[in-house]
Amino acid sequence: MKVPAHRLIETAWPEFPTAAEPPAAPVEEFQSRIDRLRARMEEKSLSHLVVYGDREHFANLAYLTNFDPRFEEALLVIGPESSPLLIVGNECEAYLPISPLFRHGGLRTELYQPFSLLDQPRDRSRSLEDIFRGEKIVAGVRVGCVGWKYYDNPHQMDVPSYIVDVLRGIVGFENLTDATRLLVHPGQGLR
Repeated sequence: MKVPAHRLIETAWPEFPTAAEPPAAPVEEFQSRIDRLRARMEEKSLSHLVVYGDREHFANLAYLTNFDPRFEEALLVIGPESSPLLIVGNECEAYLPISPLFRHGGLRTELYQPFSLLDQPRDRSRSLEDIFRGEKIVAGVRVGCVGWKYYDNPHQMDVPSYIVDVLRGIVGFENLTDATRLLVHPGQGLR
């Protein structure tokens, strides 16, 4: 069998066009997502939803607000009436305008410095309990927590315990439930 001759050819690198920047979702899209989530909350008899996010687990926050907490943690508190409250640490305050909801007045914010990295200022924040109570999270209301995955037990959740403990201390064990399915369930989740 005769082996074919091979030759080496020099060629220029191909030119690849610059990708177009994807269009930004309008504020109406994010408001629609919040509204659909509130309808799901009502179906589940939840008065409030607390959505947790950090650097690795920010997809639910980004879906609802276009905001991700970068190097910190953040919470989105959605109640039955007023615009949602986004609780952020020091470094995220300057990053808030990434959210169309924030830019158009549809997202309230509060600084909670313990969400910041260690060795940063922590002298200007209310406690989480005070923040939650200010959002009308009180004894007896039903609150759902959204993390990044859900379990078979509705009282098992992957939101950090220091947040869960405060919420359970206010509303009681039975009134705090995992609601992550509302966003990420493969058959019924909004995302």
